[in-house]
Amino acid sequence: GVYEDTWHRDGKPLHEEGNATELIAAEAIRRIEEKQSPWFVYVPFHAVHTPVDAPDEFKQLYAGVRFHEDPQKQDSRLRMAAMVSQLDAKIGQFIDALERTGQRDNTLVVFTSDNGGIESLKNAYVGDVGDSPLNSENDPLRGQKNTLYEGGTRVCAFVNWPGKLTPRKLSEPMHVADWMPTISAMVGYQPDADLQWDGVNQWPRLSGVETRVEPRTIYIAMKTGHSIRHGDWKLIVPKQGEAELFNIADDPYETSDLILHQQEIAAELRKILMDQQAKDQPELPADLVGLPG
Repeated sequence: GVYEDTWHRDGKPLHEEGNATELIAAEAIRRIEEKQSPWFVYVPFHAVHTPVDAPDEFKQLYAGVRFHEDPQKQDSRLRMAAMVSQLDAKIGQFIDALERTGQRDNTLVVFTSDNGGIESLKNAYVGDVGDSPLNSENDPLRGQKNTLYEGGTRVCAFVNWPGKLTPRKLSEPMHVADWMPTISAMVGYQPDADLQWDGVNQWPRLSGVETRVEPRTIYIAMKTGHSIRHGDWKLIVPKQGEAELFNIADDPYETSDLILHQQEIAAELRKILMDQQAKDQPELPADLVGLPG
């Protein structure tokens, strides 16, 4: 989207002109081309996010594509598609930079997201970008961003390292908090003290050393409620409304609430949830209502 003058480099204010996605990509490529050894580049793209927009060259990719009969929804979905294509193009440039500098085979690439998409939204940011009444779709998953359903919390991800990782699909759950202990283990870092990481080391599973996966607990906290997944079972406890229980293995789209039929399991998960909540420090500020915790 439109660049806002709020960035810093090495702790100092930085002023640049241009599109935020292009500027972030250029900075990442500059770091890649420095070829420091070892190096780590975290690239938190603004895309795809409101204000939903992209340069004309990416909008032209969808010229003539009919998304919706309503003109505003047509424009909204076209801008969304263009922004995704722009993001895809920038990631392609990262790979090109790695190959050009001879670092492709010695670089682990991780692609992931922080939450599911939001179905419609208003542009609350500066600029002349319109609202997005037809934005993301998380189908067939239920829910969207800011909800505790799978559509709000489950995202796609991939890990790529030529010659090191065998192409395959893993369907067992992994949490974004796992990346810290996973990457630390991969590079051989051992902290002097117990840092009490929320995540677990997933490198043995990603590398194929271990194929048997032990059931684990996934905890998600929001100001609007909490959820806990333990094995195949998931309990949602909203701040307002009734709790719900789903078997994600049998019902990944969360269509059948089993809380009245599996009360013992619900009670077990509620205890696990309460134990986890007791460890939450500090509590989220009151002005972050609805945002992922």
